[in-house]
Amino acid sequence: MNKKFNLCDIYIWLWVIGFIQKLFITSSFVSLMFSIPSMLITLYCFVKMFEQYRPKGAFMILSIFFVVLVSYGIGLVLLDNAMRGNEKVGSNSFLLMSLSSLGPIFAFYYFSRLGLLDEKKLIIWFFVFLAVVIIHYYDSERRAMISIMEKTSNYKYDDITNNAAYFVLGLFPFLFVLRKRPFVQFASLVILYYFVVSGMKRGALLVSAVLLVWFVFVSVRTTSNNRKRIIVVLTFFLIIIGWRFLIHFYESNNYFQYRIESTLEGRVSGRDVIYSTLWQHYLNNSNIIQLSFGEGAYHTFNIAGNDAHNDWLELLIDCGLVTTLIYLVYWVCFFRDWMRSKQNSLLYAMMGACFIFTFLRTFFSMSFSDMPFFTSMILGYCFAKTSVPINTNILQES
Repeated sequence: MNKKFNLCDIYIWLWVIGFIQKLFITSSFVSLMFSIPSMLITLYCFVKMFEQYRPKGAFMILSIFFVVLVSYGIGLVLLDNAMRGNEKVGSNSFLLMSLSSLGPIFAFYYFSRLGLLDEKKLIIWFFVFLAVVIIHYYDSERRAMISIMEKTSNYKYDDITNNAAYFVLGLFPFLFVLRKRPFVQFASLVILYYFVVSGMKRGALLVSAVLLVWFVFVSVRTTSNNRKRIIVVLTFFLIIIGWRFLIHFYESNNYFQYRIESTLEGRVSGRDVIYSTLWQHYLNNSNIIQLSFGEGAYHTFNIAGNDAHNDWLELLIDCGLVTTLIYLVYWVCFFRDWMRSKQNSLLYAMMGACFIFTFLRTFFSMSFSDMPFFTSMILGYCFAKTSVPINTNILQES
């Protein structure tokens, strides 16, 4: 197959065009033209991956977890018993979520093992994804404004919380492949953080702060003495500019002040009520089968009227203790594989960013069910690289 344009590129373009199309064309038929081929390629790569390679470590556990989720998704298709208030949740929604959220990881693992996805292509695709992210951010902002206008005539532009902030942050691991272009790398970092802060998602702000610490640590640790001075200077100016922007944003935006003060006072958009409701339901359930294997896909909707906004509670209710333990083992193995990649600075940096971004989200967002496509690309690439002996001359800093 021609490596200049191959199945991996087709797979990515299907997602890019399909994603952009959804923003501007509300046609289920057109959406299916892109989503069905993408899912078929995902399933094809998943099967071929097991035929040709032997997944191990965290990736093997993730494969088991994925199969379990798909099984529960099929169960929802057959039973169609998830309710959000008086409305039924789409019977195929959990299955489609599993295939679109975690499925691409396996496709990109397979493409990386075949040599169809490499560091150079990651750089090229980063800029394509950055454009997609910016378009999505402003479209999400527009939709939020329309939603507020429909509820009240007394609205302000600054009163918008943009859910695309997590989507933006999903690009963070790509920054490390730009390490040989420090000015481009820092410019990209500034762009990402501008949108994250402007989005005013408290969880995204917390994750972004941890990721920034990781970025500085890796940059100082892996660069040569000459580059290290540049990194330190750029980081110093970035922190000053970022801090001044944050202070100005806080002082000039009443809604942002409200969000921060609410967090400090323990008010978290009603999630404490959702957490308490779901946890009490699980503890008071005497059905050993449901405790072990769950009540079925999206049954958090039946109980709390919403998803859990927490991976662990979502899995306990929907899939039970057994699946939750599989998920826990995955994270333990992921951390172990990350630590074992230290001999390769780039792989170590990217895996660390992926671990921080995806793991922290499990506690106050939805990680396994809302994985950005491009984060799946980095995860698949990293897992593929850790599955073979690491050549430190390939990815190590020059």
